Amino acid sequence: TFTPEFQYDQFGNKVDVVTGGRVWSEAYYRARKEADFHANQRGQCFERSKKAFDDGRKKEAKELSDEGKDHGRKMEEANRRAVEEILKPQGLETSPKIDLHGLLVAEAVDACRQFVRAAKVAGTFQQLEIITGAGHHSAKDKGPVIKPAIVDLCGIEKWQLEATPNNEGSFILLL
Repeated sequence: TFTPEFQYDQFGNKVDVVTGGRVWSEAYYRARKEADFHANQRGQCFERSKKAFDDGRKKEAKELSDEGKDHGRKMEEANRRAVEEILKPQGLETSPKIDLHGLLVAEAVDACRQFVRAAKVAGTFQQLEIITGAGHHSAKDKGPVIKPAIVDLCGIEKWQLEATPNNEGSFILLL
């Protein structure tokens, strides 16, 4: 019999049946690759700008700095598209859950803040589930990064969190 390589989670995202890892859309991977490219180019431009400035080539330094800033804007736009690829399929306008897997820490904090504030305004739910993941895919020397950032955010915003029974990678937020 044929065994599919993927199944779909409750948000319609592909999940690898062998590893259990999330498989994002092609657009997500393209956007992240583009963002990485522009981040690298931005860094190179700024390094060359500093060297030109130190060597007294002020006009060249300014041009390289401007080019680096342009790469920075392109990186941010590509990352914004990647975030959209993750969040859009979740239907957050009508869902009491947000899954932050695949986001960078700052993106996850921003998405969570917007999600909770919108849910409070809508007044549809009494509680929300915030899925951060347990940090199993984080760098070994760092441990989880999104989960503690969301806990910090909830402390700052004075939002009440409860542990989700039998799931270290998610929280219940009481509204």
